[in-house]
Amino acid sequence: IALAELGLAFNESLNYLSLSGVETSIAWQGEGTLDIDRTLAIYETFQNILELHYPDIDRVDISLEPRGNLICIMISIGAGEIHSLPKVNKCLDLKEDLQKGLWLIKVEGAIL
Repeated sequence: IALAELGLAFNESLNYLSLSGVETSIAWQGEGTLDIDRTLAIYETFQNILELHYPDIDRVDISLEPRGNLICIMISIGAGEIHSLPKVNKCLDLKEDLQKGLWLIKVEGAIL
């Protein structure tokens, strides 16, 4: 799947969040492709973060900047109480900073 397609999926989700009053931003600089399993795992993780924190979300920022074979996606959520994700797909490396409401998703060796 083209990284641009994943960016479009994030954009669509952010548009819906904006309609409910959530401030959103996206900075997407992705070229190349990603295998289907990792693409779905990234988006599923994003959805899980949103579902865990909705309706307390007031801001969501997403950025992607591929560096070699590494994709970093940072999701920051300004919300009331921040929760850790109970389950993360094993093909992803997820770092959480619950005090800041930040998640960093890394996918190594996956860009084709």
